Amino acid sequence: MTPATMTSTRPARHVRLATLVNVRDLGGYKGRAGQTVKWQRLYRGDCLAHASREDLQVLGDLGLRTVVDLRTPRERRVAPLTSFPGYVDVHRFPMLHETWDHRNLAPAADEDEIDFLADRYIDMLIEGAPAIVDALDVLAHPAAYPLVFHCALGKDRTGVLSAVVLALLGVDDETIAEDFALSPAAPPEAMRQVLAHVRSRCGSMIGFARGIGVPFDVIEELHRQLLE
Repeated sequence: MTPATMTSTRPARHVRLATLVNVRDLGGYKGRAGQTVKWQRLYRGDCLAHASREDLQVLGDLGLRTVVDLRTPRERRVAPLTSFPGYVDVHRFPMLHETWDHRNLAPAADEDEIDFLADRYIDMLIEGAPAIVDALDVLAHPAAYPLVFHCALGKDRTGVLSAVVLALLGVDDETIAEDFALSPAAPPEAMRQVLAHVRSRCGSMIGFARGIGVPFDVIEELHRQLLE
């Protein structure tokens, strides 16, 4: 479903690639004060270490200047990110200490699967707080754009950081949940629960960001860099 808050004319949201399947533009959503998130500035994606030569050409044509890798050190050792040219800055901010073991990652018998997933994302906001702070600091620099951040599948860690960034830009909860659901097996209700939890505990995503140590001038710079 196309979120009602997208602009009527826009570039393609998904970037068509040969080996990567979940790279997409975060532009076009309505943010604070009637402004719109800029197109072709900020992208989210799955593991860029698996990009083919053709994919790297397409990504290069986007004009990328910065890559933020949210994977664990072990994931980076198994699949190193080494193919980008020297003018692309690569930052490594792990959102988790260890990846989830999906063989053991299942809700208890009396626990709803969506509630369980929402709880894991809330845990990630806590464990990944240092990575979120560092990533937002990078996003506050004008020279960092265009920028892409990614994890392994482009769903969980990337989805949480996307939600943080879009919420800080004033994008509404429903649009954020719908964007999250564009990834395979990403139930929008889980993200709605995460955003509701943040609001109940922190008042807003700005309150959450300030609580984990994000300076207010970084948030203001995000608005300048990503809203039009």
